[in-house]
Amino acid sequence: MGFTFESLSKILQTALLTEIFSKESIEHSKWDIFNLLKLIHSLIPRAELDLLDQLKRRIEDQ
Repeated sequence: MGFTFESLSKILQTALLTEIFSKESIEHSKWDIFNLLKLIHSLIPRAELDLLDQLKRRIEDQ
């Protein structure tokens, strides 16, 4: 699973950097980036998202 997340995040980084630094035509769209982010989110188990929310609340309460 970690390899999948790493690969998807590198694809997103490349797409965003290309958009920022390239003045030429870009082959991806903002929808491609949105769909990749949605895919990453769907791969994270719900229990892990709940745990991350709890940790965030604890940090904010400190």
